[in-house]
Amino acid sequence: MNIKHKAYIINNSAYLYLLDFEDNYDYTFYTDNYLVMDTGRIAKEQYSFDEALSEVLKKHYLKPENIVALSAEGTQELINHVDDYELVNIL
Repeated sequence: MNIKHKAYIINNSAYLYLLDFEDNYDYTFYTDNYLVMDTGRIAKEQYSFDEALSEVLKKHYLKPENIVALSAEGTQELINHVDDYELVNIL
């Protein structure tokens, strides 16, 4: 199963992670220290992946020019940092 997901850096100070998951697009905003700031969900039947990203940006008063998409490696690095942070704080 190929899961579509993408990470973005916002104004060089925060991250947005958008995930195509089952019937929804899930999104999470992280601080530059990988702390969760906000999460949400957008119904998949109403939007494509790119349209969902636009909706998230509108909802949070962000402009497309303020975000930069991370590469596949950058996205994986963000996921690894978040996983490491959450694991440390659970233990």
